[in-house]
Amino acid sequence: MIRTIAEVRGWDIETEWLDGLEEDKWGVVRRLEQNWLRFKRGDHPMPKTRKNRRKENDYVYDSENSDVQQQD
Repeated sequence: MIRTIAEVRGWDIETEWLDGLEEDKWGVVRRLEQNWLRFKRGDHPMPKTRKNRRKENDYVYDSENSDVQQQD
C-alpha cells in the first residue's frame, strides 16, 4: 500500500527517519502518520456530502415511447 500511495501521490518513500524535516520534504510514511494523528485528534474537516448525481426531477418517463428521457 505504501508503494501505491507514494506512486499515486508522487511522494518519496523514506528509508530513514529524520527529525526536524520540513513538511515539503516529507515522504509517504511521515505524511500518513501525520494524517492519522490529525484524524485521531478530530482535527480534520468533515467530508463534504455527495450530491445526488441523479435527482428525481431530472428524468421523465415518456409513456408514449416507453422511454426515460432526461429533462432539460
